[in-house]
Amino acid sequence: MNFGKLILYNFAVFLGLFILCELGFKFFAPNYKYYERTYKGQFEASNAANKTDTNWVKLDADLGWVCKNKESLKFYRPELHQIHYQINNQGFRNPVDFDTLNTVSSKKRILVLGDSFLFSILQKEENTVSSLLQKKLGQKYEIFNLSIPGWGLDQIFLAYKKYVEIIKPHQVILLYIDDNISRLAEAFYWGAGSKPAYKIIENELVERNLYEGKLNPIEGYFLFNCQIFNRIYKYLCERKGIPIAKKIIKDWADLEKEKGRTLSVVHCPRYFQLKGKKAKGHFNINPVFEEEAIPFFNLRDNMVQFSKEKQKSLFHLEDGHPSDLGAKFIADFIRENVID
Repeated sequence: MNFGKLILYNFAVFLGLFILCELGFKFFAPNYKYYERTYKGQFEASNAANKTDTNWVKLDADLGWVCKNKESLKFYRPELHQIHYQINNQGFRNPVDFDTLNTVSSKKRILVLGDSFLFSILQKEENTVSSLLQKKLGQKYEIFNLSIPGWGLDQIFLAYKKYVEIIKPHQVILLYIDDNISRLAEAFYWGAGSKPAYKIIENELVERNLYEGKLNPIEGYFLFNCQIFNRIYKYLCERKGIPIAKKIIKDWADLEKEKGRTLSVVHCPRYFQLKGKKAKGHFNINPVFEEEAIPFFNLRDNMVQFSKEKQKSLFHLEDGHPSDLGAKFIADFIRENVID
């Protein structure tokens, strides 16, 4: 067999295996949801309104979105729409209006940042992580919660920079989930709106342009008609968030060092990540914590030691958010292990 025939033979074998794999994906995952990386110009003007749940979303020029200050915020569990969310004028689940906050306080201020896990979506005020922390720490402390559902790590960091000099905390704590890293690939979040999105150029965070991430027709055809290509595309897009996340954490740690503080980081797993020896889907950014001497705590290390029933009790299994018991566990852990 000459060289040309060998190449054709191997190509035919590869193509046959590829087709068989693709047919297998389509058979076993007929309802697979094709992934498309969003970009800032994807939903403009009237089209954006169709992709935004305007009941709870208040657009923010710096952060993408925060929460509206109203009696009833409707997220995605209709049976729990009656929960009252105490939202301040800046759009955060916090009883204090930052515009009237005294810059000097005799109390020790703790600033906590995150997304819906820390926002304590679907939980009553007295059962939120920040409320439980405030109760446990007492009147000598003040807890400030800057967390919004759907945020990526980029938005969390921007919120820190926007409000840290107003709050002037004694300690800053980040509670993150892996979704905060995968969201770094997105410039528009379903149900919320456009968000800041960055890339790294010459070791600096640079905001992505309006249409970066848009697919041309040929790319779109192959990516949305072939599960194999789409799954690879999704994996590669999400992995782009890892170096951006590391850069954000490094810049954040440097800003804290300038203030004589140390950033503390807590990772919270999703329920499915408690299975097996390793956290399934985990975005490993641990090296940056070691390089920057950042105190890092992984809640999974404690959760996996619990019985299966107790593990389940820590989450709302319908959507994966912490339950009342989960919020209490997070608050207790932060109080005992993280707060100085």
